[in-house]
Amino acid sequence: MKYHNNHVYFTLSKGYSLVSGSYTVNSFFITEGQDPKENIEQGYTTSCNSKGELTFVVGCSSSTEVGDWFNLIIPRSQNTFNDTAGKLNFSFLGTLRLTITGGLLGSRGDTFTFRNIILAQKGGWWFGGQDCFHIEYNQVMGRGTNSVNNDVFFLFRRGGHGNSDNEVLVTPNTL
Repeated sequence: MKYHNNHVYFTLSKGYSLVSGSYTVNSFFITEGQDPKENIEQGYTTSCNSKGELTFVVGCSSSTEVGDWFNLIIPRSQNTFNDTAGKLNFSFLGTLRLTITGGLLGSRGDTFTFRNIILAQKGGWWFGGQDCFHIEYNQVMGRGTNSVNNDVFFLFRRGGHGNSDNEVLVTPNTL
């Protein structure tokens, strides 16, 4: 078993800038033997700067058990691919926080929180959430909250239209 630095990038649509972000793991499933040092645990948090890179240090061997766990947590209608997962290396359910500026926010910026977001990987990354719904073209609309706890809606796209296998394109929709 070999540990790998598994990177996923959150990039903002034109006109918006990422200041910082984080992802906190609430629950997870990793293929047996792929995290013997137990790097990932409930409450594990990885952070990013304006480049949007979140890193998870874990092995990369896939199993149907991880895919089955993903499918129990997030149905196909709530992930970007509108599909069920097969074999996956690992899957995390947690809280995504993004602090952004620009666009409708101008220079003031705000922090947005999206709970029960799933990130999973086998080669490319899967993205979805319990408060997301698939719309089209590898996209989900996700409901979160702003810093004063008002509902917001962001579009998340994984795959297709020029973004890479390890990139999630984020477009604020309703702030």
